[in-house]
Amino acid sequence: MIKAGHGDGTWSKTSSGLDRIQFTVELPDGTIKRPAVTGHSKGECREKRKKKEEELKRGIGVQANSAKVTVEEWLKTWLNDYVQPKSKVGTYNRYKYIVNHYIVPVIGLMKLRELRGDAVQHLLNDQIKRGLSTATIRLIYVVIHSGLRQAVKVKLIADNVSDSCEIPTVKNRKMEPLDIDQAGKLLQVIENHKLKAAFYLLQGLPLRIGELVGLKWENIDIEAGMIKIEQIITTNGGVRVETPKTEESRRTLALPPELVKELRTHKAKQAVKQLKAGDLWQEGGWVFCNEIGDHIHPNGLRKIFKQALKDAGLPTSIRVHDTRHTAVTRLIEAGLDMKLVQSMCGHKNIATTLNIYAHTSDEQLKKAADVLNEVIVKSKLKAKG
Repeated sequence: MIKAGHGDGTWSKTSSGLDRIQFTVELPDGTIKRPAVTGHSKGECREKRKKKEEELKRGIGVQANSAKVTVEEWLKTWLNDYVQPKSKVGTYNRYKYIVNHYIVPVIGLMKLRELRGDAVQHLLNDQIKRGLSTATIRLIYVVIHSGLRQAVKVKLIADNVSDSCEIPTVKNRKMEPLDIDQAGKLLQVIENHKLKAAFYLLQGLPLRIGELVGLKWENIDIEAGMIKIEQIITTNGGVRVETPKTEESRRTLALPPELVKELRTHKAKQAVKQLKAGDLWQEGGWVFCNEIGDHIHPNGLRKIFKQALKDAGLPTSIRVHDTRHTAVTRLIEAGLDMKLVQSMCGHKNIATTLNIYAHTSDEQLKKAADVLNEVIVKSKLKAKG
């Protein structure tokens, strides 16, 4: 062991040949600490020593065994002690799902205090290869960043290494609204399907799939022709019934007469189904349910929708959500006020409606061409005048 110059500490070699320095640090409360760091060179040791001194003086890592805490251990502590007590069940379950499925398998075993920003960045970048959407990748980042921010607050770590990360973006998938011919073919192939009414609702109202499968008969006034969106079925972190995320999503819509007719027929058929099920029937009041009364799974509806597309000879790239886009597109083409369209969509602000749905259709382009053609004709007449 070699004692270095004044203030430099005591140098030695570890059994594996690494340089090691032990040094003295006086904490703000007068406590004396004798920590040690190792490195592949004295320069690396000095860098680590400097960081260690700063951490100790700021109170970082003074808790027992804090240096041994892994990313997985801390994130699970954070979820249970900081997220769950103040969050909705849905938020907690979504965060827990993100931690268990996307974060822990990649960086969970790393020591929290040794986590680097580049490791977090690599984790985020790799999600593109897995085919995740920008929204999901952003949520993964939010969970990591929030968890590390709390770790800084409780002085487990000095800095939030995810501050330096960039959220990679995935090119937005092009929406595919159905034209009138495609919509007709789809309705034709599901004419005798038990979920025929669901397909009509998808085409006739701007609903999200979770809103559709979450409908209860108590939300529908068939006589008045009105429908209320009061709860949704979500699948993040398990299938659950939740209230919509925003007040705007909780909305009332008027039912087109054709939908009222389909719902009347559907309700009558469901009553027959309930009689057949007998004591097995689980009364939940769901509009769209399985053979014993429980609500259908969103993924189940997606599979049925995919099969219907195949049977109709339509592109299977069309998603259930594209029917919502179809309904909104028709409303915009009909010249409805954008504030009304925003309200029907359940968007918090009109910018969302404009950015997502107000695309230009062929019909709108032709109308614009007709307007400009009229200008040209009038100009020509004026020129001859």
